Amino acid sequence: KNADYGNSFSEQFNEYGLLSAVIRLDDKMRRLKQLMKHEAQVKDESMEDTVLDLASYAILTLMELKKNEGIE
Repeated sequence: KNADYGNSFSEQFNEYGLLSAVIRLDDKMRRLKQLMKHEAQVKDESMEDTVLDLASYAILTLMELKKNEGIE
């Protein structure tokens, strides 16, 4: 996705801090909760896609924390 969006996650994290990651993760959790109640209307927004996005954002968050705070 970086080819389309640039390194938007890292740039946003650097600008707004951990809150930016929490918001993205919260958006995906809300989407997952919605998918538990209703079938997806958008082709690329299945439950599997949403869970993969959650995992990806969690990994990106960890990478930023390690890079910016020296966490190992």
